Amino acid sequence: MSPTLRCLGTALILLCSALRASATQDAALERGTAIIDPLALRELDRGRFGLTRVLMPERSANIPLTNDRLFALPSMAPVRKSLDDEYERYIANHKANLPNESIGIGTSFDFQLFDRTLLYSPDTRFVLSGIVNRMDRAYLAEAHCGEIRLIYRLTRTAVPETSDAASPRLPMTLNVVLKAKGDRAVDGGGAAITCATIAQRWLAAGDLSMTGVELAQKLTAKDGPLDLVAPENINRIETNLQIAHAPKSPVRDFRTDYLMKVFDYNAQSASFEEAPLENQIDRERLLADETLKRDFKAWLLDPKNFREFDRGTVLIPERFLVKGAVAMTPVGFAPSDLQPAFGLTQGEGGSAVFSEGDVVAALKKAA
Repeated sequence: MSPTLRCLGTALILLCSALRASATQDAALERGTAIIDPLALRELDRGRFGLTRVLMPERSANIPLTNDRLFALPSMAPVRKSLDDEYERYIANHKANLPNESIGIGTSFDFQLFDRTLLYSPDTRFVLSGIVNRMDRAYLAEAHCGEIRLIYRLTRTAVPETSDAASPRLPMTLNVVLKAKGDRAVDGGGAAITCATIAQRWLAAGDLSMTGVELAQKLTAKDGPLDLVAPENINRIETNLQIAHAPKSPVRDFRTDYLMKVFDYNAQSASFEEAPLENQIDRERLLADETLKRDFKAWLLDPKNFREFDRGTVLIPERFLVKGAVAMTPVGFAPSDLQPAFGLTQGEGGSAVFSEGDVVAALKKAA
């Protein structure tokens, strides 16, 4: 396949693994899409948006939830087991694929692992670092008006005293994803809350010029956007861990690997259970299973699914998805097995899913 068609084919497949990015990282946030004021976030973290109150709403005390206690919660037991399994799997895969490059905790190793003991330590906790309005995802479930994401950053609570100033922030985030509108959401007068009402609250919040405690109070007031964000609306949690990084060396360029996981909330068992990542295809299974490969090809090239892809609302069937992914960066534009869809198009391996003709035909239909 020619380089041009390969790029087009890869773009077609990467709908399963690509997230929309802004044109520039420093572009201003659209009005009403996020709460990023650090002083207001600190105040919210001290109150009902601290992880203690979010995951254990029955507790009235605003005591910070350290990670040793967080991962001791029955609801988090499946999360801890899954993360531990992925950690061990990552090490085993590295030793099998890169036996000549050492891996371990510390700067003496070629691949420097995240110190897993920090994840379960009494000296670390997840601190609220942002709140994002994702009402644009209402296409997933219109009745819930999209999602609200509480973003927590792993942070040391006790920074070791060394000659080098260690940053208290650690390379992991935990997102609590909630329905923007609960099943029985009503306003102060008892009237049902609509998606338009929620959107208006967020737009109004975007016009606020205050900061700190004053802003936090306004956001959580009865007419504020955060008044409707409640623990009973939790849908899932998402984790993103920088599991390892490799400094630039004579044998490789700088590389950082991120482990991504999703855990849906099961109300019946009151726990978070491992779930597929909605935008990450399971490349290994697709390439190894002829039936799955054929079904994925038919699904992806279906005109209806292609139109939804063009609108950014396509929902990939779970049978094609993976329950954990390691995103490696940077990977560049040259075809490489570091890319999540590598091997699926003709010319990138002996068992491709899509031929050159498939890609050309799909692009013509979309034109």
